[in-house]
Amino acid sequence: MTLGIPKYLNRNLRAYISETPQKAYTLLGLSLITIIIFGTFGIYPAIASVFKIKANIEQGKKYETTFDQKITALKAASVRLRNEAAAVTKISELLPISADNGQFIQDLSLLASNSLVKLDFIQKVSITEAASSGENKYWIGLSGSYGNIEKFLKDLGSFKRLVSIASIGLSSLNSQARATVYLSTFNYVR
Repeated sequence: MTLGIPKYLNRNLRAYISETPQKAYTLLGLSLITIIIFGTFGIYPAIASVFKIKANIEQGKKYETTFDQKITALKAASVRLRNEAAAVTKISELLPISADNGQFIQDLSLLASNSLVKLDFIQKVSITEAASSGENKYWIGLSGSYGNIEKFLKDLGSFKRLVSIASIGLSSLNSQARATVYLSTFNYVR
């Protein structure tokens, strides 16, 4: 036995190689066939797996970046929500305690949020005659873009509660529009 090849195969292979006049080409051909078969069944799947793993790693990095951006946006929204809740609390403290007024402020805050307008302040005007008739008058301060303030006012016109706008003052500060609205509304009749 030579080179781990059984004697009967070794003799036949030697005989085949010695009988062939083009020994070098035969060995070269057998070597190339072996390399092609090994490459097809051994190397190609390994290389393909490496490329798939690389693509999965790149996709994972994209997902990680996207998730980081979403987490940052959620944290910013959480901070904004806390700030707006504090602002609503401050506004509520300025108004006399009344469930009706509280609901009106919540509705206005929601309307401002939907219109992408910042509700800077709500100040109740104290008029004794109006208060006895159930009428409430307010000064409201808004800031945002002109288009968003316009949307807020249009939505206020179709508000679920009767609202009468007496005056609107517009100004601008930096690139923001500011509006001061004087309006009145009536308590719900129960």
